[in-house]
Amino acid sequence: MLLREALAGGDKDFTAMGLRRAVVLLSIPMVMEMAMESLFALVDVFFVSRLGVEAVAVVGLTEGVMMLIYSIAWGLGAGINGGGQKDRGKGQGRGGCGRRARHPYRLGHRSALCLARPVLCARMCSG
Repeated sequence: MLLREALAGGDKDFTAMGLRRAVVLLSIPMVMEMAMESLFALVDVFFVSRLGVEAVAVVGLTEGVMMLIYSIAWGLGAGINGGGQKDRGKGQGRGGCGRRARHPYRLGHRSALCLARPVLCARMCSG
């Protein structure tokens, strides 16, 4: 029942229901996403294993780095969401939330450029 309700989507007022029920409904999609991510890693290792031991090692390292990036993104997202809700609770409305949301977007763009630069330089130098 809860699983079907969590996956059905739609608009729900989580403040009108019990805390435990709301947490379970919100956590089911995240748990399923993590399970699918793990399944993807296993399938990836299965097919890459045909290329050799070094290729499997690279996949293992990549998955570890991906989990670190996910953790940072989730942590920043939770903090940003909390700050936006704080502004909205103060009565600043969307204007306050919009001003606060500019900084994470800038941070995301700058970190993407910093992470992509070495990869782009390596590709240009090797080709």
